[in-house]
Amino acid sequence: LKRIRQEHAYKQHLNFAQTIIQVSDIPNNLLDECCNNLIEAMPNGGKLYKYRSLIGESFDNTFDSLENGYLWIPSADVLNDDFDSILFGDALSYHRRIVDYLCNDKDKFIFFSLTKNGASIWGRKSLLAGIPIEEFLNCFDEDNFALVDERILAFLRRYFYDESSQKKALNEIQSLLKESISLPYAESFALETYQYNRNLCNRLHVFSMSDSHDLDNMWGYYSDFGKGFCIEYDFSKILDLPDDSKKILLNTYKVQYSKSPKMFDIEAYVEVNFFDNTSADMYKRLTSSIVSQIVTKDITWEHENEWRIVLGNIDPKVFIDIVSGIIIDRRSLNDANAKKLIGLCLQRGWNIMVRDRSFFDGKHYFADYNEYIKGTNEK
Repeated sequence: LKRIRQEHAYKQHLNFAQTIIQVSDIPNNLLDECCNNLIEAMPNGGKLYKYRSLIGESFDNTFDSLENGYLWIPSADVLNDDFDSILFGDALSYHRRIVDYLCNDKDKFIFFSLTKNGASIWGRKSLLAGIPIEEFLNCFDEDNFALVDERILAFLRRYFYDESSQKKALNEIQSLLKESISLPYAESFALETYQYNRNLCNRLHVFSMSDSHDLDNMWGYYSDFGKGFCIEYDFSKILDLPDDSKKILLNTYKVQYSKSPKMFDIEAYVEVNFFDNTSADMYKRLTSSIVSQIVTKDITWEHENEWRIVLGNIDPKVFIDIVSGIIIDRRSLNDANAKKLIGLCLQRGWNIMVRDRSFFDGKHYFADYNEYIKGTNEK
């Protein structure tokens, strides 16, 4: 029953997130309701975990964030999966889908071609070159994107005063339309999508966490081969934060894993970006597809049980403190950095747990730090 409630709450969280362009758009009067819904959707009563190292610069940076109360949310281009947070994967398939989609509507096809590639052709026309191409795009009807004869005539009369110049300009326009009809080759499109993905990964910022502190592979990957520590973030603290901080943390999502992730909704992307289709349904299609792409990873990563905060082009240092505890491996308790970390925990009143391995069944267990030290001293 608890799992069903969590799934329902997370579905509501996703549905709401798909209606928001940016965090500042979230109405303040809905914040607490949305925060409660997110907390209910999370495991462990809202607690998520991040595995960290006790060594070198990595520890220094993490300790600074803990001591000064901020989250360091890096750009997606430094993630360890180079397919992470991209929209366009198989460029050739996307190119085919665009062609198929646009070929169903000749007028949209021409408008799309002019919008995407027309500027370079426009600049080669002697009479048209000095006129912004956007002025000519106004000759298309806003609803069906067909060229309107009256608008073309008004365009010619506005910029060309004699009949001879108007005829020459009209010939250039007809030539322009013929040249623009050919879409870019697949290779050109592939290069464009590659650059788009790179730019997206530079703009997006991702803070990754796990839903469990007891994953041996994660301790091995990110915590000094099992000898590091793990930070506990308690999202139930979100309710006591300022509104701006709440809006940031509402951009938290559960990562989905798939053998064959869904393709990005290229039709919705074209509609919104080239045809200014900002209807609620089309915008939801686009945002839903963007969120889905950003929070879906290949199934080979499913062992990480990841949740992530995903934000746009921001300063990576976000001053939000929702730390509630630290878990340290028993083998590192006497390490100088571990002692420094424990001192900070005691100062802040955070929970401290010790990770140790049982001699009886070989499994790891977790004990309260004070009880563990007391038991060790008694032994």
